[in-house]
Amino acid sequence: SADFIFAAPELADENIELTAVYKNGEKVGYYKSIDDAFAAMTDADAEYEIDLAYYSSFVGALTHSVNATKTPAVKKLTITGRNEFVGEGYYDNNTPLYLAADLTLGSDVELRNLNIEPTEDAVIKLNGNTLTIGGESIYIDTRIVGTEKDSALVAATVRGAYVFGGIDVYKLDVKSDSIILGADSHIVYGSYGNIYTQNGADVDIDNQI
Repeated sequence: SADFIFAAPELADENIELTAVYKNGEKVGYYKSIDDAFAAMTDADAEYEIDLAYYSSFVGALTHSVNATKTPAVKKLTITGRNEFVGEGYYDNNTPLYLAADLTLGSDVELRNLNIEPTEDAVIKLNGNTLTIGGESIYIDTRIVGTEKDSALVAATVRGAYVFGGIDVYKLDVKSDSIILGADSHIVYGSYGNIYTQNGADVDIDNQI
């Protein structure tokens, strides 16, 4: 058998999930997974961004996953995927992101250009923080909960904002043209104007703003 001078890199693995991490706008480096990137975020006063690779020459199209149960306690965290606009009347193609368990926010978080699906009945817990869903579009099949004061969901996509898992939040601020919510959605403070529901489901808004 042949001898090699260098060992094959760990990233040449069939389960590769390349993520580029930025700290205050400066690239920190690449990590194999989102969980590894979370572990590297140790500066509580910094703003971090994770840029998810959409395609790898090793394995083709990539699907990313989160096994962690809490995002890092930093100033702000942004997770950005890729968007491919198919055309009017069609769903956008966004980077897939799977949640393996309930995910609690450790800081304000922005999610951009992602299709988020739970592997079980996982939910996203705001925990007194603000979750902004932005980018071109976003599709979320998991439920978003956070009725603690200061918990807020902000919809700020260019086109569609879809939360098919439904929400139960203290405040909903819709800066997008509209947001479409799943069944059994409840909002303590929100506006009826640009909130729609999937398949005619009911949405409860206690106080209009």
